[in-house]
Amino acid sequence: MKKLFLIIGISGSGKTTFGKYLNHLIENSIHISFGEHIRNKSNNTDKSKLDEKKLEMVLIEILNYHERNIIIDGFPRDKEGIQVLKKIINSKIIVLESVFELNIDKKLCLERVLKRNRDSQIKKHFENRYQEWISNKEMIHKKLKKLSTSYIIINEINY
Repeated sequence: MKKLFLIIGISGSGKTTFGKYLNHLIENSIHISFGEHIRNKSNNTDKSKLDEKKLEMVLIEILNYHERNIIIDGFPRDKEGIQVLKKIINSKIIVLESVFELNIDKKLCLERVLKRNRDSQIKKHFENRYQEWISNKEMIHKKLKKLSTSYIIINEINY
């Protein structure tokens, strides 16, 4: 059975960079940035909040399209994402092997986000996403610990 590896954390925590690194370590795997995938699918329209049905369609599409083990960064980030993931895991199409939570300092994450995006609204967007992450983090942590074989918290990354 295919294995799923998830990488979660706030914007700028290094999820995509860690996903690319992990992809080299996990045999027969592919890395997908969930946010990038959504942006490409939606032609850069507002993707900040997908309903449960759309989330499920996107995740099933990713899982069905790839025959290899799958590393996804940036999913789930809210209650709807957890519900979709639980439904898919319970359907036995894939096994949730590991979750990596990148618990990186907020100030460092903001610096990273500012380096890659000069949009005047980026600080406000970052703060909104940070507050969303903080309000959902405990629930996500508890639910993913129950669904996965292993849950790993990474407090510092030096590439």
